[in-house]
Amino acid sequence: MTNAPQSLPTAVNARSITVIVLNQTNEELCLDVQSQHLVHGVWTAGMMPPPSILAGGHGIWASESNMFAAGTKGSVRYFIAGGSPEDKITFYWDNPYVGHNIYKCTGPPSGFTTKTFGGEGTHATAAFIFTVEELGNAHPQREGGPSTNRDELEQGGETEQLGLSRWWFASTTCPLIAGTFGPIANAFSICALSGDWRASIPSATTEEDRIATKNPTWLIVINSICLGCGVISNLAIILNMGGRLSFAVSQSATIIGWLVSSLLLVALLVVVSSSSLWAPPVQGRALTQAFYYAIIASGLYSILSLAMILTVVGATRKYYKKKLRLGMLERALIFQAATFMVYLLVGALIFSKIESWPFLDAIYWADFTLLTIGIGGDFTPKTHLGRSLLFPYGAGGVVMVVLMVNSLRTILKRGKQKIEEHLVEKNRKILENRLARSALSKGDQLSGTRPSQEQKSEQEFNSMRRIQASSKTKCRWIVLAVSVLATLVLWFVGSAVFEVAERNQNWSYFTSLYFAYTSLMTIGYGDYQPTSNSGKPFFVFWTLLAVPTLTILFSNMGDTVVKGVRKLFSFLWSFTAAAGWKNCQKIIQPDKPEDGALLNGDVQRIDIPHRSQKEKEREHNITKTEFEMEEEAAGKDEGKRGKLFGRGVHLHHDVLFKELHDLAKDAQASPRKRYSYREWLHYLKLLGLDEFKSGAQKYPADIGALNIKARKTKKTLVGAFGHETLQGWSWLSDNNPLLSNNEAEWIHKRLSKLLEREFEMMTTTKTDEQEHLLQSATAEQCRGVCSTSITVAPHE
Repeated sequence: MTNAPQSLPTAVNARSITVIVLNQTNEELCLDVQSQHLVHGVWTAGMMPPPSILAGGHGIWASESNMFAAGTKGSVRYFIAGGSPEDKITFYWDNPYVGHNIYKCTGPPSGFTTKTFGGEGTHATAAFIFTVEELGNAHPQREGGPSTNRDELEQGGETEQLGLSRWWFASTTCPLIAGTFGPIANAFSICALSGDWRASIPSATTEEDRIATKNPTWLIVINSICLGCGVISNLAIILNMGGRLSFAVSQSATIIGWLVSSLLLVALLVVVSSSSLWAPPVQGRALTQAFYYAIIASGLYSILSLAMILTVVGATRKYYKKKLRLGMLERALIFQAATFMVYLLVGALIFSKIESWPFLDAIYWADFTLLTIGIGGDFTPKTHLGRSLLFPYGAGGVVMVVLMVNSLRTILKRGKQKIEEHLVEKNRKILENRLARSALSKGDQLSGTRPSQEQKSEQEFNSMRRIQASSKTKCRWIVLAVSVLATLVLWFVGSAVFEVAERNQNWSYFTSLYFAYTSLMTIGYGDYQPTSNSGKPFFVFWTLLAVPTLTILFSNMGDTVVKGVRKLFSFLWSFTAAAGWKNCQKIIQPDKPEDGALLNGDVQRIDIPHRSQKEKEREHNITKTEFEMEEEAAGKDEGKRGKLFGRGVHLHHDVLFKELHDLAKDAQASPRKRYSYREWLHYLKLLGLDEFKSGAQKYPADIGALNIKARKTKKTLVGAFGHETLQGWSWLSDNNPLLSNNEAEWIHKRLSKLLEREFEMMTTTKTDEQEHLLQSATAEQCRGVCSTSITVAPHE
């Protein structure tokens, strides 16, 4: 139901204020019900504070005076959904009967900020913009692909575009590897400390019948120092992520700690393996599982320290800021890895006491149990208590493994996105350079053979879409190839190690391949299993790498191999259902635009699936707020009275609210929303970025030719309020909006800025010059809306 426009203020309703909150973050704001407090006045009917303000959405409320010669004053508090109790923000307003209006906002959480726009007057409007705090950029981003606020938070707040380079690897992957494998190295160091390193084997027996030789005291002390240094290094990384330690202090502690642990362990391994430390053996001698766990731990410490050295070198050379580029997902994976290793060690300790197993054998059992390999053999719970505890222990371990694999898959998607962006940029440059060379070779003759500007623009848009589609497909196959290669390396190399480690069982390489395969696939027949002191520790380390790798391989196959199999079944169904060979050809080779369309002038279209305009209108009418209905009604009323400017302002605001509502939903869609050419024209005109203005847009051939001649164009495309500038742009240039990570967020961010600027100009005292600018700018926006009201309708 649409509210009628408010009537003129009465003597009682002498003061009123409407509060608008624009939430430009990825966090939902929830109302603190107890905080709704009005010192003076009453809430306007139907305009109470909303219970929540969604991410990317807005909230509106209003209050008014209810006494003679009185004003209205109040405050409302919201908190971030899922945040800590301190993550609260309070909005305060005061419209007194005598004096200036006061608006302020207190308590924005760390990392967020607010902008307040409030105007004078008896019936005023205040706008609060809740947004993510801007961070300084060491390197400016290209306009077409800015990091959104949500991406900045998830990726540790960094906005530098490092590209697909070794420094991107050093800034993101190295800290992630160090944080994830650090707990594993510490766990193996605990295993090395928990047992004796030497043993004697009586004659006619195997390693399972070994007699342990007690470690000397100095070996235990040095081993403990190694473990302590490794734990301190891990704590330094965690404290740095939490902001408790500076980058310089934490990285120094991490690198020195892991290097010391590695060097001391190597020294101990050399001494213990030498013959001088051995007493005369009974019949033979052997090195225990603890010794081999120490070998793996020392190797991990060395690799991790080198990885962090590479990270420090990149930060020192100022390729990125001196901080760990770890977002929430990366931190979650590090925490999950540490929790899983603690869970494995504690469970092994408990079951070793219950089942009377050696602790290191219990580690081996816990590993193949939690990873669902299920080798069995001599290590299965036989007591009633052990079998009962297996139920919760096994379920908890499987849940942890699933969480880690899911986090790892999500993180790898970002790496996949980096590869896709690299391929898009590479192919875009190739096409742009080809057009530039073509323009230079043809010279001025090119101007006489050009198609219309609108046709040229649509051809460029479709060419960019084809580049994105082909790069995405190629990226999927590259990622699949890397996953297959990693799995094969783990399989073949692991089999070679098992052949050497299990030579006492006379394993051939084929037998090792068979065992490794059944373990990788988590089949776990149990007919072959490692029994040597070197085989069990390596099995634990190898499975921690191999099982997640195979899981990720199966996930990557879903976008490539599985899709191909599905297409094959569709082909067979169409053929057997007598649908005809032509229908089969459509499945195998769908219609695609010609590669030469951009050069020969043919206009090709790529239709992107999207909701129809009627569906959008129907969906929006259900969730339309009272303020939006008032804006719409006020616009109609102004139009009836003949006030075209007032009608234009209200109509423009109503259109912006509708689009922001739809864009907020599109920004959360999966897969990410990609708009058609007609939809982009609509949004560009809303932003005042009409690409068909005279001199506003350059052909990519012109831009490339000018770049080759070292004369860059200075023509710009400026929005109505000067809030957005795209220099010498085209749909194929490096600053085009199609290169943004999320098109809906790109548009939403700029529409919000446009609305913010309009509120700022409406709620401040305007000079005649500002009033003229606002009128002309808003009129231009409304003309854009009207001019696209027909063309933006989705075409079949």
